[in-house]
Order: sequence, then C-alpha cells, then structure tokens
Amino acid sequence: MQTARVSTKGQIVLPQKLRERARVRPGDAFEFLDSDDPDVIVMRKLSRRPNEGLVDALLACPHRFEVPKGRREYPKKIEL
Repeated sequence: MQTARVSTKGQIVLPQKLRERARVRPGDAFEFLDSDDPDVIVMRKLSRRPNEGLVDALLACPHRFEVPKGRREYPKKIEL
C-alpha cells in the first residue's frame, strides 16, 4: 500500500508507481465519486478524447505533409 499526505493547500501527490501504472500525465482530469464510507475517497481518471493532441503531434512531425483535397458537392445556390 502506498501513502500520501495532504498539503496545507489541500493537494495530494500521487505516488510515482501509481502514476506510471495509470499513465497519469500533466493535465489529466479526474472525477471524485461519493462513497458510503466517509473514510473512502474514490477517484477516477477521465479518458482523453481520441484525437486530443493530434494537431500538436502532426505539427511536430519533421516531414512536410499535405491533407488531400476531398471532392465535395455543394448544394445549388438559391436566389431569392
């Protein structure tokens, strides 16, 4: 069992092994769930959106890339 203390600011540092196992990264969000036992706090990591960070990863790519232009059909213009 790993332990942590609450700071004077109400902050808790998650132990490193727990952060690694849960793949916790800076900026990750968590939610806290109610428990019948006041001594039990349930914390759940919220999952990231599937494409979160994709733009940054593409912009960091050392090779130039272009997004292929798709074929679009536009609706006919309606004159009033």
